[in-house]
Amino acid sequence: MSIKTIYKRIALVVVATLGAGVLSVAPASAADAYTSAATTGTHYATVGTPITTTVTIAGDGGSVLTGGTVTATMTAAPTGSTAAASWSSTGIEAPFAAGGNANNSHPVTYATNVATIAADPDGTGVGHTTAKIMGTLSFTPAVAGTYTITLTLDAAFGAGNEVNGTITVYAAGLAYSLGDGAAVTPATSGNGIAGPANTVTVNATTNASGTRALVTVSGAGATINSNAGSAVAAGVTSTIVAAGTNAAIIINTPQAGTVTVSQFYESGNGTGIFASTASKTATITVRAAAITGLLSTSTVYMNTSTTDPTASSDATTTTTAPLAASTASNTPMANIKVTQLDGQVPPVAVPSSATKAVVYEISGAGALGT
Repeated sequence: MSIKTIYKRIALVVVATLGAGVLSVAPASAADAYTSAATTGTHYATVGTPITTTVTIAGDGGSVLTGGTVTATMTAAPTGSTAAASWSSTGIEAPFAAGGNANNSHPVTYATNVATIAADPDGTGVGHTTAKIMGTLSFTPAVAGTYTITLTLDAAFGAGNEVNGTITVYAAGLAYSLGDGAAVTPATSGNGIAGPANTVTVNATTNASGTRALVTVSGAGATINSNAGSAVAAGVTSTIVAAGTNAAIIINTPQAGTVTVSQFYESGNGTGIFASTASKTATITVRAAAITGLLSTSTVYMNTSTTDPTASSDATTTTTAPLAASTASNTPMANIKVTQLDGQVPPVAVPSSATKAVVYEISGAGALGT
């Protein structure tokens, strides 16, 4: 009897090789009893620069591969980030294949963050215990901070006994995370409100496990309140962020104006020599009063259908003079939408409690609906 027909079932694990780190998790040889032994895969990146990693799967030696999916899910990301990981066939190894119909090979297809492994053409499955590359994962961080990508195997790979790998990415830089309004990608700017006890928060991420960073603030009387949860002395305008960390820097904003937050990398961990030019900056606009959720402007769009009007439909539909037949009709001739927005960039619709009354009028024959 061949090895293929002896194998009955497979439990797979994901192994990610990323930068200098290697993540590997291996099941115990006994079926339905798996033990993980992982070294977390880590990568120190910069905002806007893509990173890639090969991903492999391996069996426990007591079963065969019959297909399934591996989903790369962003399970943790900085505020304001919408980046996602995606698959490709780069580096793929046997028994996986990007196409073809050869027996004892598994065709793999890729759809954004989901890799689907098909059964081999003769349906007998392929058993292997050596980790083999089934695809390459790519990811471009858009906001400074820490990202966690989970590589999730579906039930076909163990029915609850599969072990899912994780990848951690540290994207160096500064990212506004808390103040007057939400962060907007790439989160290098934000808003604050002036006041003797008011603050904003900027996350500072260092770019390597062995390199610290100096963070400074200037403008509008700003000072540093705390670094990674530890208070600093009153009046301080600079602080050092430890190597390989993502530290929340809380900044005091006592008066209106512009605050510039700058990050300077150290030449080597512990040298005490920091770059003379900032590698990253973030700008905080501190206003005398809040703008989030307070009415600032309005948009008005109209089209001749009953669908929701938008800037696009308004621009492409003639609505300056809606025409109707001379006979009576209840058919809507124009649809008008008014949206009340606050002063953020980009603006956000204000809550219903902050909206103002809108008055509609019509001249001539006709009637207004709701």
